[in-house]
Amino acid sequence: MPVLFQLFSADDLQLLGPAELITLRKFIKEVAERPPSVPEEIKQRAYEVFRQLTSPTTPINPPNPPTPGLPIIDQLFSANDLAQLDMQQRYILDMAIACEVLYSFRSLEAIKQRADAKFRDLTRSMAAFNRVPQNPQGPDSDYAPFNPASHLHGKYAVP
Repeated sequence: MPVLFQLFSADDLQLLGPAELITLRKFIKEVAERPPSVPEEIKQRAYEVFRQLTSPTTPINPPNPPTPGLPIIDQLFSANDLAQLDMQQRYILDMAIACEVLYSFRSLEAIKQRADAKFRDLTRSMAAFNRVPQNPQGPDSDYAPFNPASHLHGKYAVP
């Protein structure tokens, strides 16, 4: 799971027990796939790819209002929109959305906020095992924009 190491270091993850680590991974996957709202750059990229797969003038009829918590593709496109795509086109659109989720700074930032809160909850629940609840140190990987030592750190504006 590439997102995990953009948010946490191995030292952070060692503070969790096996069950808590699995819970955190599942939580991050769910948050990434079913966010409460879709960041604008993901919407724009998904619409751009959809138009490349269909035609530049194809109208997009997103569900109005989109239902939070559904998979991203279902928040952005109606069933009629998706019916215009064959299986390969749908797969390409799914991959484009997944790529944006994994590498869009705003998306990662939204996932990070929720994942950090989940991490604190999980370490708090471990307090019964003589562990002190704590905030994660954050990522130590070179490609993580939240790592102060990363070449990507500070390249994105934090709203």
